Amino acid sequence: MKVGFWCIGKTEDSYIKEGFEVYQKRLGNYLNFEYREIIPAKTRKSGGNKHLESERDEILKLLKSN
Repeated sequence: MKVGFWCIGKTEDSYIKEGFEVYQKRLGNYLNFEYREIIPAKTRKSGGNKHLESERDEILKLLKSN
C-alpha cells in the first residue's frame, strides 16, 4: 500500500517539520509513504479564483500520474 501526504505550500515552523520527520520514519517501517509539497499558485488581485484552479489542476495531474 502506498500512502501520500500532500500539502500546499511549505511550513516554516520547526516543530511541525520535526514531528513530521518522526511520523514519516515510523510509517516507513510499515508501508510506502510519500510526502509532497505542492507549490502554491501566485495570487493576483484581479485573478479571482485562477490560483485555486491552477492548484486544482496540479493536484489532478499528480493523481492521474499515480
